[in-house]
Amino acid sequence: MSSTPPVSRSPQRVGRLKALATSPRALRLGMNLWPPFLGSGIRVVRMDADLRHVRVRLRHTPLTTNYVGTLFGGSLFAMTDPFWMLMVLRDWARGMSCGTRPRRSPSWPPAAVPRA
Repeated sequence: MSSTPPVSRSPQRVGRLKALATSPRALRLGMNLWPPFLGSGIRVVRMDADLRHVRVRLRHTPLTTNYVGTLFGGSLFAMTDPFWMLMVLRDWARGMSCGTRPRRSPSWPPAAVPRA
């Protein structure tokens, strides 16, 4: 049996659908149609060509309001989270990697509140 030489891969792999979003306009449209954004009323309003400035809007509706009447923190986090990685990836030099490898086991953030 002959051994095949190892295939060299780039540090960041991009899926087929994500590779279609090569222009800022296509990326903005794709993000606006992304189910987490679509379902929570998040809208990408503006995106610069170099991806150094992104404007995202979250309307204050009964679905985005928490118990005390302010915007739900999960929606606020969801509207900003993907853009930090995209902005950093576009700004860094080619060949650099951003992020971590996918985890095989679940992640459990702390959920206990200590008593005062």
